[in-house]
Amino acid sequence: MVATAKDRLRTFSSLRNPNFRWYWLAEFPYYSAMRMRGLAQSWLVYEMTKSPFLLGLVAAISGIPSIILALFGGILADRVKKKSLLFVAQAALGLNALALASLVSTGVVGYWHIVTLSLLNRITMTLTMPARLAFISEIVSEEEFMKAYALYYVALNLLGIIGPALAGTLVSIIGVAGVFYTVAACHFSFNGLLVMIKASRTATATPRPQSTSSIKKDITELLSFTRYSPPLLTLIGMKAALASFEMSAMTLMPVFASDILGVGVIGFGILQAAGGLGSLAGSLLIASIGETKRKALLLLSTGITRGMMLILFAISRIFYLSLAIRLFMGIASSVSLTLRSSLYQLYTTDELRGRVTSLYLMNFAPLSLPMSAAAEVLGASLTVGVGGLFSMAFYTAVAVLLPKFRRLSL
Repeated sequence: MVATAKDRLRTFSSLRNPNFRWYWLAEFPYYSAMRMRGLAQSWLVYEMTKSPFLLGLVAAISGIPSIILALFGGILADRVKKKSLLFVAQAALGLNALALASLVSTGVVGYWHIVTLSLLNRITMTLTMPARLAFISEIVSEEEFMKAYALYYVALNLLGIIGPALAGTLVSIIGVAGVFYTVAACHFSFNGLLVMIKASRTATATPRPQSTSSIKKDITELLSFTRYSPPLLTLIGMKAALASFEMSAMTLMPVFASDILGVGVIGFGILQAAGGLGSLAGSLLIASIGETKRKALLLLSTGITRGMMLILFAISRIFYLSLAIRLFMGIASSVSLTLRSSLYQLYTTDELRGRVTSLYLMNFAPLSLPMSAAAEVLGASLTVGVGGLFSMAFYTAVAVLLPKFRRLSL
């Protein structure tokens, strides 16, 4: 059933919850920092090396914690107070950004400085991101899940517009070091808003006593649960495909901005902002949707659409056309992201929520390294185009070969 006008008016109803409202606002400085650091760091690496492979290597190495430590992040989320964990993590992320800013501003930064700090940054994010997402379950009711998660991604995607455009402009004005100092300030400001939040759902707000379960048992429980949940296995496969075929395009975006489209760092920021604008539109769309059936089919359709958009982006040599393509890519990506996140949360229990969330956060970034290596030899355009073709083939195969998944609804 299509959403009614009344349903659409309730798109932002989750913000009536004061705890969720504070948390939603707190995510703005966090995702601002994440977006600005990503753009400034990518531009710095490509300007230093002029190598698509080394650009991809940073992303691949920093993605290793997402595979190795993601499950431990889920266990941590299930064992400790999530609010306290997030407070400590934000302080660590702020100090990391300050270290990078200092290295750049003093002129001693090297490639491996960036790799090391990026790796440490990702370790912190990986160990705490399950808590960041699962914390929502402590401050909203189960009936609010879908809209709350969609609105969470509205904040993420709104900063996907503002963050890159702002970072691109700031790099040209105050330099890369200035952007990293700004990133540090954003991380620290998150904690100022976090103290306003009080978890309310007692079923998940209290961490499990550590003595009740070993880490080995926690992992065994998760693997056993996942093994007998075909929807979760399929969703994990989708995440691996995303990393293998699509993430390389995002990694190579500085190459397109600098060498193919010739628009510089400000153009790079605008390209990323266009994707963020599309993502925001997609988040608002999915937040407004009613009890439409076959949402898994919609998930598969957005995957096929993203593959098509990658092929078109690889072909384009016109900046404004590339902007339009990035916009539609952002819409498809955001709808897909929100649907996947909701499916992960709905196909689990309170006891396993943090650990299952960690599966969702495994981004398999190292799987994108072969595409980055290919770009060094074949060029960024051909590599991204082939990645789009493979992506379309994967999602089409899932739709055809897994009819039970295709018929899932939320």
